[in-house]
Amino acid sequence: MIQTGANRNGRLSGNGLRVIWPAAILAAGYLIAGAVPIRAMWGFNHLYYFPHWAKFLFAVLFVLVLSPLTARMLSGVLSQLQVSYCRYPRWVRGLTAALLSGVLFIALRVHVHSLGDGYMRIFQIERGITGLHTEPLDFFLHVMLYKFLNLFGTFGAEPVFVMYSIICGMIFCGIVATVTLPAPLDGPRGLLVRTLLLTLGGSQLFFGYVESYSLFYPAGLLFVLFTVKYILSGCGLLPATLTFIIMASTHLTGALFFPAFLVIVWMNMKKTDRLFEKYIPLALVLLVLTALGISEINVRIKHAEYVGSIEALLLPLYSSGYAMLSTVHLLDVCNQILLIFPGGLLVFIAGIRQKRNSGSHPGLIPFLGLTAGLSLIYLFVIDPKLGYARDWDLFATPAAILGLSMVLYVAATGRLNAITPTRLFSIGAISVLFLGGWILTNASVSRQLARAEELLHLSDKGRGYGTELLAHYYRYDVDQPEKVIELLNGITGPAKNARVHSAIAMTELEIGRYRDALATARAGLKLDSTHADMLFCAGRALLELGHPDSALTYLMSAFAQKPDNYGYVLNLARAFSRLKQWQNALNAFKATIHAEPTRSSSYFDVGYIYFHLTQIDSANFYDSAYYYVERGLRLNPDYTEGYQMLEAIKSAASGAAGR
Repeated sequence: MIQTGANRNGRLSGNGLRVIWPAAILAAGYLIAGAVPIRAMWGFNHLYYFPHWAKFLFAVLFVLVLSPLTARMLSGVLSQLQVSYCRYPRWVRGLTAALLSGVLFIALRVHVHSLGDGYMRIFQIERGITGLHTEPLDFFLHVMLYKFLNLFGTFGAEPVFVMYSIICGMIFCGIVATVTLPAPLDGPRGLLVRTLLLTLGGSQLFFGYVESYSLFYPAGLLFVLFTVKYILSGCGLLPATLTFIIMASTHLTGALFFPAFLVIVWMNMKKTDRLFEKYIPLALVLLVLTALGISEINVRIKHAEYVGSIEALLLPLYSSGYAMLSTVHLLDVCNQILLIFPGGLLVFIAGIRQKRNSGSHPGLIPFLGLTAGLSLIYLFVIDPKLGYARDWDLFATPAAILGLSMVLYVAATGRLNAITPTRLFSIGAISVLFLGGWILTNASVSRQLARAEELLHLSDKGRGYGTELLAHYYRYDVDQPEKVIELLNGITGPAKNARVHSAIAMTELEIGRYRDALATARAGLKLDSTHADMLFCAGRALLELGHPDSALTYLMSAFAQKPDNYGYVLNLARAFSRLKQWQNALNAFKATIHAEPTRSSSYFDVGYIYFHLTQIDSANFYDSAYYYVERGLRLNPDYTEGYQMLEAIKSAASGAAGR
């Protein structure tokens, strides 16, 4: 083979220049996007969130891995390590890769989990929901892990998602490290394919990421890898079939790649005459897809009012707003590509200009062409509800499949054979650096929050949902209510809906801004007059402002909608008490006991009212008063006033008996 790329003096020659210049341009763009910064390049401006010394360090590392001399030296060291590593049995290599990756995933894990839809998944699992129609297998596995861990202690759903994410990543890394790749995907090209596979931007999903794509993502990539292995060597049909089934079952959009699966079904039918071997892969997949389809239809029939139409999932071709061909959407797709497979893009640019081998493998180009085309359809047609910058995780899988298909095309057709291992190393190292910037951005709480706030400057199609997610973090995770109010009041137009008004009013109540809470609640009720939380906020604010009669109307309306809500019925009981409607207050406080039977305060309130009624109506409720106060003391034996109340009841009862 003719060696090209760099001569003995370290100078770049023909092919080396064609490989290095695209990489240098992309690295320079990465540094510029982070230094300026370029806000619109949300998938490529990660260095903006780093201090100046870190930006300088990244620049130095880019120069080192692109320099022929240092790249050759580092490539030689890596080659020696690979030879030593490959001497070990396959199971040792897989276990080592899994354990080392697990340590990395834990050390650089994501710490803020409420900046996406993850907190909704946590809420659903902790509320006892056992199925989710859009991601049936993924949600089921999360629920099973949650139930299993809670057999040995108390675990919330959040750490379960974190563990699940890391476990999926460890298994994926173990498989990639041990899978045997046939020629021409062996040697330095095979090492590059593995490196790019592990350093795709979607690997962020393995760093303790709380969402529903930790299995969908690796299953999609392994489906493509095993299928190409089957096309090149005749081995890998079963794992390709199983990974496609997992992909389609973990997220229904995975079924979009069924036409690509049909390529290996067609090849298998031509290859074997045995009926069982010929039809079993197709039969298994059709069985699973049919079951998923029936389940989805059943959900849409039973819960049509809660499930959006299929048309709502698709973007219009062109409109004045966010559409397939709109400038904002096209820029978002470019950002997604740069976020997920910048290294794969460099490999494709370098390889596509090289000569293709004369030998061909039937089915290779149709399969890779189909997967790439279907990935592009996914990226362009499906509507990112929160905007690409926030829905990057869902679109990581099709983007990664597109990148992997491009890499496998140039590698499997021999287009990388003329590129030296040194240049291949440079591309792989560049990919590692790009991923490193992305992972380190999210591994820091301060950088993650800074990025989340920066994304608020980007359009999320007028929904304001990104702001709501950030406000959710500041309200529940770090308790900064003033920041919550500031963020939510920044939402304007239709996006400032009843839900947003409710969150603002609730936060204002919590910090004692009752007049503001009342004004916010009344503004929200103009948008939705039946919103239970808003009705409660208005009633609670009026109660605190000394207007129990006005509060009663709002509180009774809220209670009518949610009679088991402890906060609603407690404030209703307090309103009745202040209006001296004792029987109504008594009934309401008893309802609080029904809603929260382990709270001692409600028992004391009921006991006090019974005792009060004996004094104003001369009724004999001493036994009832004594019973409820004693029950309260069982729950809270440290409440001194409870013992004083018991003594007062005993004394009053004795006096009444002596008269």
